[in-house]
Amino acid sequence: MNMKKILKNIFLFLICIYCTLFIIFNTHCIGEYVSKALERCIYVIIPSLFAMMTFSGILIKSGIMGQGSIVRIFVLSMFAGYPVGAGMISEEFERKNITKKQAELYISVCFGAGTSFIFGCVSDILFKGSSAGIIIFVSTVSVNLLVLAVILIAEKKEKRTVSKQNIYFNSEMLVNSVISGGRNIFKICIMIMFFSVFTCILSGSGITEFISEIISHISGTDFRTVKNMTESLLEVTNLGTLERNNYTLLPFVCSAVSFGGVCVILQIKTVINKSLSIAPFILIRIACAVLSGMVCRIIMPFMLKGQTISVSDIDYRIYSSPTPIPSFMLIIMILILLWNFRGRRSSGTV
Repeated sequence: MNMKKILKNIFLFLICIYCTLFIIFNTHCIGEYVSKALERCIYVIIPSLFAMMTFSGILIKSGIMGQGSIVRIFVLSMFAGYPVGAGMISEEFERKNITKKQAELYISVCFGAGTSFIFGCVSDILFKGSSAGIIIFVSTVSVNLLVLAVILIAEKKEKRTVSKQNIYFNSEMLVNSVISGGRNIFKICIMIMFFSVFTCILSGSGITEFISEIISHISGTDFRTVKNMTESLLEVTNLGTLERNNYTLLPFVCSAVSFGGVCVILQIKTVINKSLSIAPFILIRIACAVLSGMVCRIIMPFMLKGQTISVSDIDYRIYSSPTPIPSFMLIIMILILLWNFRGRRSSGTV
């Protein structure tokens, strides 16, 4: 073992020790962050994403998407939410309809925040009564569409053999889709809760504040604004903490929505096949984030022309279930379904 690897292992070991000690002596902070993350999963993630994750699985497994399905997956992913497109592309790869290289590239562009998040969780909170939601949607989708077009044009130079798929629908396929959707939702929620611990450690250690202070000093931007922007790059839902009706922040909002944040990237990693690399995704999303901010700056003068800016400071919240009971019942039913399905498989009745 060379010295570089030894030093790396020592460094990782010290980080693990520090994180462990921080968790032991800051249980209140950890508990608060995890509780908020669990609440977000129960009230927002499960009600809004489970149906779409399951439905996307049905579309793929039934063969309804058919040949040339990348365009259809792209369109669906722009409206459905961040992890859905990645899950569908991964399904296509596992069914050997696309190559590993294609899957890694397609995942990078079939990546949309979804209209409910853009308009309900970002635009209505920060820029109520404006065209900001449309600007965010156009800025992010147009860049994704441009990158997808480049990928598809480049692929025309290569010979592609796409096997024909027959459309079929049966109970086993439906059960598999429900179980797959539930498993992916579980992975996403676990990742969100783990990331909340990581965020608490960064904040409690003063790392987030230190980075924000440096950026604030260099850019001349208010420290609180920079801190909220930094946290938004970690967890995109923190965009709601930015100053309201500050249209100078709109290009950054577009970039952050296009990038998705570190937590979303980790969620994407949980729903894709383990053999797929996340590196191309990260590089392409960084480029798309920069381009989305540029597109926003270009179209802002036209989209906001004559816009009456509201000074209302009303709180809004993205759609969520008014009670956690439906989410708990859904989890229980998925576990029962998974248990019964595995029992049928082991007995050879499926």
